[in-house]
Amino acid sequence: MVNNRLSSLNEDKLSAVSHYGPVTAIKIFQNCIFVGYGPVLKIYQLQLPGLDAFLIFDKQLFKRNKIHCISINEKGQVVVSGAKSFLTFTFNVEEEEKQVKEKQEFKEWKIDEWIVSSRILDDGFVLLLSAYNVIYKLDPNGQVIEQVDCGEKSISYSGSINVLPSGDIYIATGTVMNGVIIWKYQSRDIVYRLNDHDGSIFSVKIDSKGMYIVSCSDDRSIKLYDFATGNVLATGWGHGSRIWNLEFGKSEEGLKIMSIGEDCTLRIWAYHNNSDLLEQVQVIENCHSGKNIWSGDMDDLNLKICCTGGADGRVRVHDLDEKNQVTTKIAHNEFACASGNMTLKTSGSIIDYFELTNLGKLVCLTSAGYIVAYNYGDENYEDLGFYKALGGFGIVSGFNEINTVLITSRTGDIVSIIFGKEGIKQEWHEKILVQKLTNVLCCSSHGRYFILVEETGISYPFRLWEVTLEGNTVNVTSKFVIFKNPQPFQLTAMTVDAEKGWVIIASKKSSLIISSIDFPSSMSSFNKVGHGDAISSVSVIGSEDKYRYILITTRDGLYMIAQVYRAFHEFRFRVLHKNKLTRMFIEGGYMNKHNDLILYGFKSSYFIVWNESKQMEIMSQFCGGNGHRHFKFHLKTPRDFRFIYSFKSNIYYCQYHERFTKNEKNGLNCRLLHSGTHGREIRDLSISKQEFPDGSRLLISSAEDSTICLSRMYRDGKLCSIWSMNNHISGMQKVRFFKDKYVLSSAANEEFLIWEINYVNSIPTLNEIARLKSQEKVPDLRVMDFDAGDFYFITGMLVVTVFSNSLIKLWKFSKEPYDLKFFNEWKYSTCCILNCRLFRLSEYIYLLISTTDGFVTIWDITNPKRPKLQVSKKLHQSGVKAICLIPKPRDCGYYLVTGGDDNALTISIITVSDSNDQLQFTLIDAEETAASATITSISKVDEKRVVVVSVDQIIRLWSFENDKLVCELAKFTTVADTGCCDVIDDMLVVGGAGISIERIKL
Repeated sequence: MVNNRLSSLNEDKLSAVSHYGPVTAIKIFQNCIFVGYGPVLKIYQLQLPGLDAFLIFDKQLFKRNKIHCISINEKGQVVVSGAKSFLTFTFNVEEEEKQVKEKQEFKEWKIDEWIVSSRILDDGFVLLLSAYNVIYKLDPNGQVIEQVDCGEKSISYSGSINVLPSGDIYIATGTVMNGVIIWKYQSRDIVYRLNDHDGSIFSVKIDSKGMYIVSCSDDRSIKLYDFATGNVLATGWGHGSRIWNLEFGKSEEGLKIMSIGEDCTLRIWAYHNNSDLLEQVQVIENCHSGKNIWSGDMDDLNLKICCTGGADGRVRVHDLDEKNQVTTKIAHNEFACASGNMTLKTSGSIIDYFELTNLGKLVCLTSAGYIVAYNYGDENYEDLGFYKALGGFGIVSGFNEINTVLITSRTGDIVSIIFGKEGIKQEWHEKILVQKLTNVLCCSSHGRYFILVEETGISYPFRLWEVTLEGNTVNVTSKFVIFKNPQPFQLTAMTVDAEKGWVIIASKKSSLIISSIDFPSSMSSFNKVGHGDAISSVSVIGSEDKYRYILITTRDGLYMIAQVYRAFHEFRFRVLHKNKLTRMFIEGGYMNKHNDLILYGFKSSYFIVWNESKQMEIMSQFCGGNGHRHFKFHLKTPRDFRFIYSFKSNIYYCQYHERFTKNEKNGLNCRLLHSGTHGREIRDLSISKQEFPDGSRLLISSAEDSTICLSRMYRDGKLCSIWSMNNHISGMQKVRFFKDKYVLSSAANEEFLIWEINYVNSIPTLNEIARLKSQEKVPDLRVMDFDAGDFYFITGMLVVTVFSNSLIKLWKFSKEPYDLKFFNEWKYSTCCILNCRLFRLSEYIYLLISTTDGFVTIWDITNPKRPKLQVSKKLHQSGVKAICLIPKPRDCGYYLVTGGDDNALTISIITVSDSNDQLQFTLIDAEETAASATITSISKVDEKRVVVVSVDQIIRLWSFENDKLVCELAKFTTVADTGCCDVIDDMLVVGGAGISIERIKL
């Protein structure tokens, strides 16, 4: 056992700034959401009608244990419990946060058993359900006054204490092996033994009226029982993995049940008396990142929301108000009766449509050539005429800004329909083309309106027409010709930047043509920019001096942000950010006013609007069908979407209203009350040295879910996620900034990547620019660590990678063009290399490694082709898991601090002899019991102090002022599976199952 002085020492010198980790408990009470964020309790207040969110309470209640249950009675008395700890307090929503903290005393009490559930009664007495199916009754002072059980002390994974309107108290216990036990607290009698599940029971609840029981288990099913008889009423199937929690709804409209679980989906179920299956009425997939939604609650009566908390540390609010997403069917056979034109019954199917968002009209073209407008407001139809030339083929497009619809025939004839103040004006424009028309795209930019026309035939150029609206007349004022290069070039998307006079055209084979409208000879082509499927959209999202930043999306899930500029008569194209979504086929995207990237597209039978910056689903709509669908998507306002699609010969339009607003005062968005990190354990993290004007810095982290997350970290501890990158496909090992311009990352399967950081609209972007090319057909080695440096003997950057099979490889990274070339390799031994560092001392360049055999080894690589072994020193009994190199003053050597699997910490000095230039390595001190578990990470605080973290969840600050290791502070961290840390100035960031940010009082 480690000495207690190394477990708790001078804790006041380390103050908690913020905590990000699994959300373990959620309770909705009145218009407040109580969140158990590990040992921290947060209370958010929601204000109708826009559901603005305010954080009114934030305090760590337990010293070590996590909050697993929150119970509140009608008087506002609260009991919070978790592990073996609990406490009570009174909550008044009218009081401010400061008043609550000053008036309340938060005293942590404990019992000797694990607490499964807790309940506070109206008289202030507390009931605690233990894991052995025993109820502890405590008085308001936390003293146990009674222990009650039903005679069966079975081991329980879950349970609930339920107070019915009659005053009867029933205990529902979910056991490990024997199903569900329902027993009455007052009589201690077992009422039911429910054995309809297979496996352990993870949640069991009784509704507030005492009519139903609901449970879930290892078998992935949900069982609903009749409380009066104990019979199974219905079963719910749908979750792909274990279900962790269930909650009853409160609405009078019918029974609703919320379920959450390991598959990160939220499902709302409805029960109908005539069915033995629960109906899924709402499914939100990708509800949280990574794995596991641990907690949630539902209020479908007043607030009409449900709230979930996941392993990713995010607290999300979901809209249950059906009025905010309404889908209307526009049946083709209704056109005739509504418009009075009975010939529409035989007019064929609807082949295309265009929405005038300002007027609330949907203009439709039938296959027979009839044009009909549907008005959303009064649900009436207008017969706009018949054009024989539009029969069988017609493309409906237009310009919302000028309330104009354009319908183009196969030969290029255009019907313009202008909805002006004086009425509707239609006009026929004959534009005879050489070949038949195949596609028409419209674009407006800076008050100018353009039509791009594509004809059949490989050699025929694109025709770009600029149109103007004069009165109620559409005129073609300019015509441009853009030649196809390469050929063939099948048009899929286009955009025009009228301010620059540039047109950007995209193809089905991921190629681009960028041309100048004013100077047609100024044109450039870029082939295979995406290495994927057809480009589905291209749009301008930002500008800076001579640059334009464009967003490109493809149908196979790839999206890119690129920089475009013109150099003399040709254009330059440079990708700044690239990522691929596996969850959907992307059809388009845009940047919202908060600089979040919004993408939309299809997944299976659903249309999804996705916030890529926040990693959350905004909207989903079941639209059926397979393959490519005919649809239109419009952003009417920043909070209102229109999704229109064809399904089974009918038109459906989905109106979505974003109910949640962002509180500009505190920056909270009610949809995302608390941002998080990764959904799995964080393997490594690094803080950039560059400080932004607002005091923030960049934080890069990697996790077991193979993702890399780039975040912005503020001085107050707030983390704001910017991007989540999934270029890696295997288990992550290390990630690190290099000169704040690059990020280096490594993983299993010999994955080593170099990323470049750029900025678009002041938003950092991340783009992979180089990747290690393995020489193995099936790479199975782990790249355990890496380092890089700029040295005089090499043009570019020297990179070293170390592998799990004891292999060391040197690489040369060139910047123009980006390339990673093999330089040299050799083997250390047969054991795994855990860490490596490059350092310069005197006139020499050295490579240091630490390995699983307990050794630290150093080579002279001044001549990289001929490395010379200098030192091999055994410092630990087993693996050297963590190392930290600290330069000594006046460039006279280095301190090396190491930590290992043996829980020991060592300090050594590395110098070069003045007489013979030989490297000198001297162990000056060692602490064999520096931790009670493996030391996993060491970070420099200053020239004489380091922070050391270990698996025992203790943060320790060690100094070596007089070449003697001295522990100056030790404090427990709220982050479990502690594995990594980094320090910048006085800010310490610790990573594991979440992130903890602490301030060191130097």
